[in-house]
Amino acid sequence: MTTAPIADSEPKDRNNDLDANSDSAALKEPPSTVPAGAKKSRAAGRWKLLRAAILNEKAAVAEHSMHLFQGYGLLQDDAVPLAKEGSDRLVERLLRVPSSVTSTLTTEELSTLLVTRCQALTALQTNSTSLDFTTAVTFSEMQLLDTNALVQRLSVACQWKTASCQWIANEDTATNDDATTTTILRITFHPVTAQQYAVLQYTVPRPPSPDAPAAAAVAVTLFVRERVHRNLSLQEMVSQVHTAGIDNTGNVCVWDASKTLAWAVHRDVKNNNNVQTVTELGAGMVGLAGLSLAAWCRDNSSSSKLQQLYVTDGHAAAVQNNRVHVSLLRAADLLPVDCQVQCCTLKWSIDNNDENNSMLPPPSDWTLVADCTHFEEYHAALFWTLCRCTAVSGTAWLCQPDRAGTLQRFLNLVAAVNTKNDDPLPLWHAQERCYEVLQSKHEHFLRHSTAYNPNLHRPHIFVLEKLRPQRETDRLAALAHVQER
Repeated sequence: MTTAPIADSEPKDRNNDLDANSDSAALKEPPSTVPAGAKKSRAAGRWKLLRAAILNEKAAVAEHSMHLFQGYGLLQDDAVPLAKEGSDRLVERLLRVPSSVTSTLTTEELSTLLVTRCQALTALQTNSTSLDFTTAVTFSEMQLLDTNALVQRLSVACQWKTASCQWIANEDTATNDDATTTTILRITFHPVTAQQYAVLQYTVPRPPSPDAPAAAAVAVTLFVRERVHRNLSLQEMVSQVHTAGIDNTGNVCVWDASKTLAWAVHRDVKNNNNVQTVTELGAGMVGLAGLSLAAWCRDNSSSSKLQQLYVTDGHAAAVQNNRVHVSLLRAADLLPVDCQVQCCTLKWSIDNNDENNSMLPPPSDWTLVADCTHFEEYHAALFWTLCRCTAVSGTAWLCQPDRAGTLQRFLNLVAAVNTKNDDPLPLWHAQERCYEVLQSKHEHFLRHSTAYNPNLHRPHIFVLEKLRPQRETDRLAALAHVQER
């Protein structure tokens, strides 16, 4: 595999093939001349820049802060507050737990469902101090639910100072799906601090096709729970010390690369009706690309075969937040009934014997990765996880800014594995997708935005087709490459 160098002047609206047999010098790693300690210094410098940008420190604001630049603006609605009517409808549905749900759940699963819905509801009702769940749980079933443990989980998950649970008989009301007596579970609470989350709306536009003019194109709407403020405490910033190396940048905000990837895959999905399984790696606090694909299938069930979506991240807070999104989207009937959506903890690993292997989802037709190549120390682990999560003939979508050459160095790793192998067939065939609208916006921002820095903000989209199964020699080649560079 070879790639054209990532430059600011690629031709508009054309594809740059990354031929595995090309002799392009752009992807040939020169002999290592990096002095000892230089890689640590380079990594420390990138982290310092990232930390400063996230915290909006004065130096970062003065010189292309990540948050000062507002992004490429490719979505129709970008983090828009919900209208009261839509919010009230979601609250009503989330507070109702019918027997069709409770009958299939264990008490532990019911407890998890209630925690997830409380997180969604407190983001919808920022001034609320009590929630009344109407359930079809019988009194005998109620005794099985450990309310003390539930209160403890809720206090931690929702950041409540105090909380209590009370069961109340509601004999005058029957659920819509059966005639059993319903029960009210009243949860009363007092938040520790001001509300940290809100439910926002994103709308991904559907591009017009020859047989569907722009006026008829169907947009995809998502409701997500997002942080009100992007600043993180120092403790949150260094959370990787306490989470086995998983950084917290994914819980800051929805990064623009994720929005761009959602926009891009929606332009292509209509031509890929055979996509049945999708996995998103490093999804962060909102797996926007993966969730929007599933929502698109809700309105295109006749042409879509999507059956399973895995939204993954290594950080537990990001995984739980995506569970909240799924709860919101189910309540709004925005996800297809026959598509299973699982939010999973997945830590990337290059080690075949690592305990994280048990967390790997089955190989998918599409694997989505947005803004995950900036930490070079995880390149080998990301590469091998990508190999194992993508089916043969499947496609991996990468959307990343260059970030001081880290994207190109990841592509160099892919190319090195293709060439350092006795197999005549390369593992991956990669291609850069160039869109006229992205090129036009890039040129506009260069001329008119002082906050725009292509190194941090300009998205590059690569599509990697997996040509054969991965082998142990591929893993060893990846390890050797990252150790030598």
